[in-house]
Amino acid sequence: MRVVNELLDASAGHHCQNGRCPKAIAAWELVLLKEPKNLALHYQLGRCFSGACRPHSLIDNEIALEHFQAATRLAEHQAPAPVRASILDALGKTYLSSSRFPARARRQTAIHCMQRAADLYLSEGRLEDWAREQSNLGLAKCEMPEEECPDKWSEAVDHFETALWVRRRERDPEGHAATLLNLGTAYRSLEKGNRQANVWKAIECYRRALRFFQQESFPEEYATLHNNLGNACLFLPARDRATQNRNIRSALRHLALALGPYIKSEHPHEYARTQFNRGQALLQLEDAEIGLNYKRAQACFREAADCFHP
Repeated sequence: MRVVNELLDASAGHHCQNGRCPKAIAAWELVLLKEPKNLALHYQLGRCFSGACRPHSLIDNEIALEHFQAATRLAEHQAPAPVRASILDALGKTYLSSSRFPARARRQTAIHCMQRAADLYLSEGRLEDWAREQSNLGLAKCEMPEEECPDKWSEAVDHFETALWVRRRERDPEGHAATLLNLGTAYRSLEKGNRQANVWKAIECYRRALRFFQQESFPEEYATLHNNLGNACLFLPARDRATQNRNIRSALRHLALALGPYIKSEHPHEYARTQFNRGQALLQLEDAEIGLNYKRAQACFREAADCFHP
């Protein structure tokens, strides 16, 4: 029987490496029937059913949740802290995607799992894993409704800034830039405290992230950052009309750069969002060409609408 299970496991691994996910899942499930307390198998099947490696026809977050829950129970008694942390991280992410429980309960459980994972990583001195978990916690906070977590943006800022203690530019340039992008969005949305200072912090984060996310290598991140910079410029308080127009023109320059990497037919949602933002900015611009600005705004809105109703 042991030899049969080993052969099935090897077959599943071969199918997995070659992208034959349904066959890999079927083989691993046969092994699990004989080894129901196999932690590694539950974890692997959880990853398979959650689509952690690649999209496929059998993705089912509810089944993934069951396997990760089983792996978590088994890990409490037989796995070292880093393994338990990895399982908790996967369990938390799957709770966020699940629909089995009420949304509030899912979010709270997910954050609890991620926090436990972060604590385990820190206890083992796994600082890079700890920083990644802090970033995940920040993203989870960003997705929470305001009424459920009134301090969501300030808490997200804390998590992203904590992650940056480890994700230094010289050690992890991509992780550093990605965290700056998320930190900028949290600051841009943070209304508590000095609103103008928060928006300027957001702009600084986006500008620093752009040092790494260049258009040639990271076109989507480049476009996202310029879109975010455009929106941030529109958020800047202005003491007079001249200052407001200057901020709007800065926003329009960034939004024009954001359009660069997007081909309308290939990225319709991103293209439409950017055109809509351009239209909104043009409507706010009050200068000698106000009539022309309205026509330009209409053209932007038409471009955005055409993405969904060609």
